[in-house]
Amino acid sequence: ELHTYFGIKDSKLKTIYNFYDIEDILQKSKEPLTEEEAKIFSKPVIITSGRLHQAKCYDSLIKVMKQLEQKVDARLVILGDGELKASLIKLAKDLGLKVCDWELEKKYKDADVYFMGFQSNVFKFYKNSNLFALTSAYEGFPNVFAEALICHIPVVSTDCHTGTRANITHTDMKTYVPTEIVRRTAAGSLLPMLDVVDEHKLLVWTDEIYYWLRTQKPAAQAFDELTNRFTKTAMLQQWKEVIDN
Repeated sequence: ELHTYFGIKDSKLKTIYNFYDIEDILQKSKEPLTEEEAKIFSKPVIITSGRLHQAKCYDSLIKVMKQLEQKVDARLVILGDGELKASLIKLAKDLGLKVCDWELEKKYKDADVYFMGFQSNVFKFYKNSNLFALTSAYEGFPNVFAEALICHIPVVSTDCHTGTRANITHTDMKTYVPTEIVRRTAAGSLLPMLDVVDEHKLLVWTDEIYYWLRTQKPAAQAFDELTNRFTKTAMLQQWKEVIDN
């Protein structure tokens, strides 16, 4: 944006990410689930997290979940709250999916989609999930994406502008054109946008989620190679280089 809209030369620009307290995230991820929460994870879980807002395209993810049930017995867990909660619950039910509104139920019941509301420690849920899904139409820098990788779970994501491609491929955004095909890496996949959904996109997303659910979890190294740049040490070193030069 600085280059495109303000004419600043690329040679004068450097991207330095925010840092994450990785040790703190990993420590919180070890917090045990309650007895009722643990029952949700008796089946494979696709998890996502964020405000229930139009930009997150959770309606599309729920449609993908409907397609996925034909291939595998899995569950979708949505962490977060927002103005679209009621309409998303209605959509899931209209599609024939079983829904649990955790804030109302307060205990486990068998369901396909769980609306978990705000959670003070999302990391314990990430750790026990099989896959993180980010379906956003746009992002700033998606913290949930980086935090899922830190918790060592693979991520499937829209190739939205900005942040997701840089997170999983180390690719810069200077020649950004959203992918129309699957771009699979060792720790996850970039997928077509879901702000406008058609049968082809639903099939692509369904097949790729199915791939990750039946594939052995990636080695820790695959995640660490991506998240090492999010440490305070790495961030300070990059600032030092900028200042020194």
